[in-house]
Amino acid sequence: MRVLVTGAETPEGLAVIRALGRVGIDVVAGADRRLSIGFASRYPRNRLRYTPVSVSPRRASEDIVDIINRTDPDLVIPVGEDLLVTLNEARRRVSRHAILAAPPAEVLGRALDRAKALTLVQRLGIRTPKWVQGDSLTELLEAAEQLRFPVAIKPRGPALYRPTAHTLDFTVEYADNLRALARLLGPRQRDARMTLVQECLTGVGHCISAVCDQGKVVALFPCEWEREFPLTGGVSVVRRSIPLDPRLASATTRVLEAWGWHGVAMVEFRYDRRDDEYTFVGVSTRFPTSTALALESGINLPHLVTCLYTGKPLPEVRPHRVGVRERWLRGDLLALQDALAKPKPRAPALVPYARTTSFALWGTFLKDVVLWAWSSEFRMNDPGPALLELGGVFRIIGAWVGAGILSAGRRLTTWALTPKVPPLESQPPLAVEPRQERVVPVRLQIGEEVGVVSLQQDPGPGSGEFALSSHEG
Repeated sequence: MRVLVTGAETPEGLAVIRALGRVGIDVVAGADRRLSIGFASRYPRNRLRYTPVSVSPRRASEDIVDIINRTDPDLVIPVGEDLLVTLNEARRRVSRHAILAAPPAEVLGRALDRAKALTLVQRLGIRTPKWVQGDSLTELLEAAEQLRFPVAIKPRGPALYRPTAHTLDFTVEYADNLRALARLLGPRQRDARMTLVQECLTGVGHCISAVCDQGKVVALFPCEWEREFPLTGGVSVVRRSIPLDPRLASATTRVLEAWGWHGVAMVEFRYDRRDDEYTFVGVSTRFPTSTALALESGINLPHLVTCLYTGKPLPEVRPHRVGVRERWLRGDLLALQDALAKPKPRAPALVPYARTTSFALWGTFLKDVVLWAWSSEFRMNDPGPALLELGGVFRIIGAWVGAGILSAGRRLTTWALTPKVPPLESQPPLAVEPRQERVVPVRLQIGEEVGVVSLQQDPGPGSGEFALSSHEG
């Protein structure tokens, strides 16, 4: 059996390649760049490049179809949401030569459109965040008045997916009040219809990776996201396997069975430890970032998916090991760099790490340097990706050191070029004489007549009669 795995430049792509290679499946690795960690692995039989989806989705799909014609795989596994959407658009062309490991288009659309997914999950009686949408900016702002601020703003779905196509330049933003929300969405009002506004959730990410056969659950793997990139919510960079909570298992099974899901999926929840409650966040249609963690914990998700789509007997699924920790080191460094660079506050107080100080961020990062955690890239029996990943880590550290030296140099230059003015010598304060007020004696009288001004002084005693006047006697 031969399988084409796209997205070999990502940690998830590397995890899929290693998982299939371990069970003896021929792997063809496809990536959009030459220096890809999946290419550095010892497992791929062929390594081929295609145009990045961000450059041209049409050319990317044409290149992948050409790779399929050249390598003749039995199955194509798209790793990454953009690649999944792109190959879903070219499903007919791909299916002429190989099987596309993706749910049917109508099933896929239920997860790609967040508004549709939240609506369907609410009907099942599963807890979701309170959210609103609108056909215009005015409708959206009026609907948002009923929400409890702060709120999170997200696109309804991928920009490449036609029903949710948009030009929004963010994955999540936050607003503390209605005025801040209007200020954020004002320049983007043409995409108001493709914007979701929801109340912020507290807690940590608890995610279930699942493999389903036409809605029937084959395997479930739970994990907790200890840290994400960015820290306020995104892709997990530190995660660990946890026991399967029956409430999570029930909610995940109900959602995937109701949708008739086929293949791999990741159902994300937020767990509030204070209230001991789970809140549904969304369904990811691609191989999760925890694929390597599941493999180290005893569940080979890619092998299950391959057997499912090719009609091979499914291997036995045994209980997974609990407490296995995994860390994507480069992603963790990027998360730390992003958090230290952003001005405070980074997000509303309800969002994890929103009010964490820089000192605490460094402490959290360095603590995991000491604590043991599997690396998603470093393996003794497959060292190539580790060496390539180390290059990326050193580039990040080098950029930090260079930025620090440059900043110190600028401060030193500013100090050296600043004119040195000697301080003024201290002088004793000048003596201030008391103010002398002139008082007109009582005997001096000022008289005024029209055209004549006279000053008269009454004669003092013993002085005889004396008058100084301008009048003639």
